[in-house]
Amino acid sequence: MWIITFIVAGTLVSSPPVEDKRLRISAILQQAQSTKAIDVAATVDRLSPKNPKWERVLTLKSLREHHRRKTVALLRKLTRDEDVDVRTEATIRLCQFKPTKANWELLSSLRDRGVNLRRAFQTGENRGRPIYRTEAAEFFVKNLSHANVYTRLDGAIGLVEIGQEPSLSVALRVFKELLDTGPVPVRRLVVHHMYTSFREPRFLALIKQAQQDEDSSVKRLADTLMDRQ
Repeated sequence: MWIITFIVAGTLVSSPPVEDKRLRISAILQQAQSTKAIDVAATVDRLSPKNPKWERVLTLKSLREHHRRKTVALLRKLTRDEDVDVRTEATIRLCQFKPTKANWELLSSLRDRGVNLRRAFQTGENRGRPIYRTEAAEFFVKNLSHANVYTRLDGAIGLVEIGQEPSLSVALRVFKELLDTGPVPVRRLVVHHMYTSFREPRFLALIKQAQQDEDSSVKRLADTLMDRQ
């Protein structure tokens, strides 16, 4: 079994063997499902800075309702962590566990990152379509004017998922504009954002447009997406 060694800031660092990491991921996810006190404590302990970054981020994403009481205070602390990925996931989870105005403001400060912040508002799903808190729509609308294209699309897909007019039509115009004027990587990104776990009829015209794209990679993605409609 090979162990890959690489250099970070002049220091040799060994990555865990792939098989070992997969087993570790499986153990983290399985333990996070447990409501037993010993497993809850072990999950909370994985958020410590003594653990690898990837493990802390995965643990944050794995937290469930039964971790709320034991983690809210810690999550507040982690929103100031030196690692930006840990800060981001801690803020998202804190908003889910404690949806306050102050925590929404913390989330707003992360818009520049261009990551999926929609998760902070999600409370469930209905046939694959996410269900969001009432605060979500206003947050998503503000994303539409952001300079970061990932942030704009995060807001646009959130509004499509909510599915309420007039915001839905505004969001679809963002998709249309980026397909019309965006460079190839952006047009591919737009098509990727239309890969949803629910069927959205109003994406059909946009997918057909992407099928006629001059770039073959955009066209292939659109063809694959059309096959799923």
